[in-house]
Amino acid sequence: EDEDGIPARYIRMQKGNREKAKVALHKTLEWRKEHDVDTILSRSNTWFELCKEFQPHFFLGHDTTDHIIFVQRPGFTKFEMLPYVKPDNLLLHYC
Repeated sequence: EDEDGIPARYIRMQKGNREKAKVALHKTLEWRKEHDVDTILSRSNTWFELCKEFQPHFFLGHDTTDHIIFVQRPGFTKFEMLPYVKPDNLLLHYC
């Protein structure tokens, strides 16, 4: 456990520079707060079915090393639905 609560990945990302790591962590936490990221999974997604219809995708299962297999079918994207699917809704759908 880091004495300042800085996750090890931030320290590694900044090549051991603790001040840069602290700034990067602060920016991440501010971004999460600004975009209300921590409540995404508890909010209802009224666009779920529309997003799935627009861009077909699904979880297939797990591979032999237990990684999740996620399949997208871009060839079946319904571009005629594009005016109804907003970028923010797609972003929330994939989070």
